Amino acid sequence: MNQPYCEACPLFKECQEKFGSSSNSVPPCCNALAERSKMREAEERVQQEFTLKQKVVALEAERRKIKTASILMITGIVFLLALIAGGMVGCPSYNVYNQKMKGRAILAHAQSSREVAVAEAKAKMESAVLLAAADTLRAQGVARSNIIIGQSLTESYLRWFWISELKPGGQVIYVPTEANLPILEAAKRKDN
Repeated sequence: MNQPYCEACPLFKECQEKFGSSSNSVPPCCNALAERSKMREAEERVQQEFTLKQKVVALEAERRKIKTASILMITGIVFLLALIAGGMVGCPSYNVYNQKMKGRAILAHAQSSREVAVAEAKAKMESAVLLAAADTLRAQGVARSNIIIGQSLTESYLRWFWISELKPGGQVIYVPTEANLPILEAAKRKDN
């Protein structure tokens, strides 16, 4: 009864009274207790092994994740470095291409501007020619009408026209005399 698992038994005190502390006989409950204790120890070992296996599996999964992440990171860095190297190689070529395209654009713009200026000059020239022709026609018309009017004017008509245009009011009218000099009104000046 001095086995280590007996002290943990709830019936330990009763067994000690019944069998005594120096008794060599083992009660039947001790055998069942020993078997249960062994089973419990086996279950605990199995549980510990299972927990250890779970930890190993988790650590293995974590290791795979880290390995995958490091591979992806290295691949990304290599890709980035390749992209930078490609840019460094292609940059001078692109600059040459860019300058070439800018030159072509400037040349096309200059040609377009020149064509616009030529078209505007042609339009102004045609406009000037047409305006000159219109002025010539107008001048010829005025000259013809002056000739017609000059031939049809008589002294009596001009006198009648002059009288009809005179209107009563407070305005000063200078009438030409026989010598074609106006009569001045120096005497009608207001004195203050």
